[in-house]
Amino acid sequence: MNRLVVIWVPRFLTGLVIFALALFTFVVIRRLIIQRREKIFAGRYKPMEQDIIDVLYSPDVRDIARITAKYRRWPEVLTAVLVNLVRNVSGEEKIMLKTIFALTLRDDLIADLESGNFRRRLIATRILGMFADPANVPALLRRFGDKPTIQFAAVNSIAGFQDDRVLDFVFRAFEADANPNIHHFTDIVSKHGLASESYIRDSFHKPLSPVHMGILIEMTGLIPARTLYPDIIVFTGHPDKEVRIKLARALGRLMMPESFGILAVLAGDSEWEVEAQAVRSLGRLDNPAAVDILARGLHSLSWHVRNNSKDALLDMGAAGVRKLQEVSRTTQDQFAADMAEVGLEEAEYLRRAG
Repeated sequence: MNRLVVIWVPRFLTGLVIFALALFTFVVIRRLIIQRREKIFAGRYKPMEQDIIDVLYSPDVRDIARITAKYRRWPEVLTAVLVNLVRNVSGEEKIMLKTIFALTLRDDLIADLESGNFRRRLIATRILGMFADPANVPALLRRFGDKPTIQFAAVNSIAGFQDDRVLDFVFRAFEADANPNIHHFTDIVSKHGLASESYIRDSFHKPLSPVHMGILIEMTGLIPARTLYPDIIVFTGHPDKEVRIKLARALGRLMMPESFGILAVLAGDSEWEVEAQAVRSLGRLDNPAAVDILARGLHSLSWHVRNNSKDALLDMGAAGVRKLQEVSRTTQDQFAADMAEVGLEEAEYLRRAG
């Protein structure tokens, strides 16, 4: 036992010291390498930034060719310079930066979108979004099948492209997608607003699935595109429940008085989800004829319908509050009376807070 201690303890301690020295040496060398890279990066950054700024205000277009030939061999530094500058300029200067980007970095970043490395795909997605160019959109649309973080980055990148040509790519991808993500496409379209109207109308007249039609109806309400009202009301009796739900929600967002009759029909739908959305939308129209329909909603077997009917009556102001008071006093339906009481308490709270 003593012999083992005498032999192995010194060996163990020696090995431990060697390991510690090796680790220390590794850390020191790594730090020196990082410092050298940072020094090289800083030494290239400032001259490159100044050179590019000078080009932005140069009347000679040949300067762009000179810049691209000179700096494309240092993509990391060039990326940092262009990203920082593009955030702080506009107009012609921004267009010139996009031109330099397209001539030097864009193709490599589009290739990075297909990389097996998550970080490279994410960085490429974000940077391509900063240099808004419709030519980048098809590659970014393919990221909708990627991991959630990259999907979110791709949606934000495309939504930021304020060029109507983007919508052509977006709607072609939407129509070709067998199972389109509603959030991806509605986020992009809502950012483009009424510029999307003609694309939505064209899609309505194509043989698309109920899923697609529901998303198109959702887009109509989000914009809101009131001129598409005739295109969406034809779905009032659609056999797909989700389509009718989205129609009821869209009509509430459009807030067109003539939609009252359709919402009244949807408020009598056999599916409680459709009824719940319809009564909520009725409250936004401020039509006195809705009061009795909403009062009936308080008697629904569905809590969601009762709750939405209560909220809609509160939206209607004094007339809605009077109806809640009436229901709370006269009904034998305890569920309806309880919901009416909740509504009255909310009305009193809002009155005091206001």
